[in-house]
Amino acid sequence: GISTVLGALCSAISPFFWMLCVFRVLVGVGVGLATALCPLYISRMSPEMHARWLGVLFQVAVMVGILLSYVTGITLQQVPGNWQWMFVCGALPGLWACLLAVFMVEPSPEGQQQLASAAEMDEDELRPDE
Repeated sequence: GISTVLGALCSAISPFFWMLCVFRVLVGVGVGLATALCPLYISRMSPEMHARWLGVLFQVAVMVGILLSYVTGITLQQVPGNWQWMFVCGALPGLWACLLAVFMVEPSPEGQQQLASAAEMDEDELRPDE
């Protein structure tokens, strides 16, 4: 979230091409981490009966985000300095994710219990036979 917001905003104001490339890499790292960690977090912390549809909901949100990025590009096509405004708009999803993370509801106890029982089973498997 934070790397996405900072990278997008710094990309919008970067005066040199090399700086733009560095900040784009920062955005890529943020998006890559979110794409990898969000489904993992959803699958581990949500109750088993909700984990699948929450995972699907994440994938749908990614597809809607891609669609919105195309719409934003088409909308800003005739605006002077449009590439800078496109980067500013790219910071909005990361800002939204940061705000949601602050006000996020606690994970379900059922999800935490699943993690705790899985950890106990792993510890039992690792202990040498006595």
